[in-house]
Parts: sequence; C-alpha cells; structure tokens
Amino acid sequence: MKFELPIISLATFWLVAPASTASVFAGFAMANNKSNGFGNKKKQNSRGEKNQEANLETIQLGPHKSVHIWIPPNELEGSRDETSKFMKNKANLLEAYADFRGTGDVIWPSALHLARLVANCPSFVSGKRVLDLGCGLGLVSLAAILGGPSELTLCDVDKSVLEMAWKSCASAADQITGEENTNNPCSLFKLELDWRNPATWPEKGSVDVVLASDILYDEDATLHVNRLITHLLGDDYLLATSTNGPTGRALIVDPISRSNRDAFAGQALQAGLTAGMAPFPGQENEFVLINVTPRTAF
Repeated sequence: MKFELPIISLATFWLVAPASTASVFAGFAMANNKSNGFGNKKKQNSRGEKNQEANLETIQLGPHKSVHIWIPPNELEGSRDETSKFMKNKANLLEAYADFRGTGDVIWPSALHLARLVANCPSFVSGKRVLDLGCGLGLVSLAAILGGPSELTLCDVDKSVLEMAWKSCASAADQITGEENTNNPCSLFKLELDWRNPATWPEKGSVDVVLASDILYDEDATLHVNRLITHLLGDDYLLATSTNGPTGRALIVDPISRSNRDAFAGQALQAGLTAGMAPFPGQENEFVLINVTPRTAF
C-alpha cells in the first residue's frame, strides 16, 4: 500500500514551529547553505586537553555558538588530512558509510546539521523535556543544552559512547547552570536505551521533544522508532485537537540516500502520528528534515 506523505515547505514549518523560531530559521538556512557540512567543523584541541581515550574538540554550530566535545580516536576516519580531502565530496561520504552500524563514536554529518538547527532555533527545546535518541557522542545534546531545556536525557544502546557523551554534556551543563547562572537550570539524565526492548524505555509520556539523526537505517528500525516515539510522547498528546495543536514532536534528520522514510511515515500514520518532511535548509540535496507530531484531526 502506498501512503501519501505530507510534504511541509519551510513556510508551513514556520507555522508549526514556535513563533520565536521562524525568524531564526530563515537565517539558519542561509548560514547552513554556505557551510561545507561536516568539513565546516573546526576540529581543534583548543584547550590542549587530552586523555588516553579521547581528545577535547571544539565544534562551531553558528555565529558565537560553539561546544566542546570529547571524541575518541577513530581508525575509520584515518588521518585528518586525508579525511579533510574526502569530506569535500559529501556524496561519497554518505555512500561509503551507508552500511555501517553501531558507529556512535563518530560525529556523522546528519548529527552536525541537527545540532546546528537546534543551536540556532533554541525555542524547539527551551523549557521542554528533551530526549536525544541515539545520542552517540552527544553533539546534538550539547546543542540542546544551549537552548535551556528543563530536562535532557541522553540515550544510546552503546554504553561506552553514552559515558563519553555524558562527560561532555555534564561539563557543559555545569558551565551554563552553575552558581553564576541559575536562571535556566537543566536536569541532565542518561539512559542505556535499546529501542527494540521496551523494558529499557523511560516512562510513558515523559518527553516533549525527541531529537534524532540518521536512525532510519533499516526497515526494522522504522517500526521500533515509531513505537518508541509514540510511547515517549504519550497518549495525551494523541488527543490533541486542531484548536490547541500538538504539544510534542520528534525532529529527525535523515540522509537523503536512506530508503526507509516512506515506510516510517506510513507506520507513523497508523500510530496516530504525522511525519511531515522537507528538504533540510541549506542541504536540500543531501538531507531531509522529518517533523513527527500527533495528528490534530482524525
């Protein structure tokens, strides 16, 4: 059965996004269009800090927006010079890495773009209970912290990368919500979550916003992710009407080369959700932004 997928333009996306987001989103699209994707990451050890397992790197997410993140040495990337050359052709990057699984110790382009979106449109997460699904090293979580969520939960099935993400985010949260800045406290949590195993899931209806990147890599994942998102947003969100609108959402950045979005959208529809899709601003030929919300009318 072929499903008619809802396509959302940027103008439509502004209507469903918080008002304060709309003006920022246009600027974000222009800035992101000028970037070189993954290659725009400033990979430097500005603090000169290292340990035996990781380097502390600085990543730029926008004007006056940067985060510090612990990144382990990665043999997959090879030398930085060779990686830099390879990154110039991002289509080759996506094709070459299309079949890798369980590689959460790498910052992938989709995570970088989602982090930039969140950092430059903080109203998506401000004051909300946020869950970073498949957080990897925690780049998207670090971007979310900048926006001031009330709660942030880091989730990954890989315990080792989850611990490294926690190290980065705990340090960032301490800097933002320390004694000198108590106006925007953020409660930070971590969870070793397997979307195939409901016993590992947090409490039903405990999340307002789910953030995820490149998680629809196989058909099996689409069904589990749909069930998990429905569980996280809770039944009360499914009762949203066109008058008050949905209050929960999931934002997913998916490489355009992935082939499971149609199946995901169809399963979302059956679960009482709508998976609106739009080309990612500034990366229209390489990534798709999926905005998952409860249906406002049945």
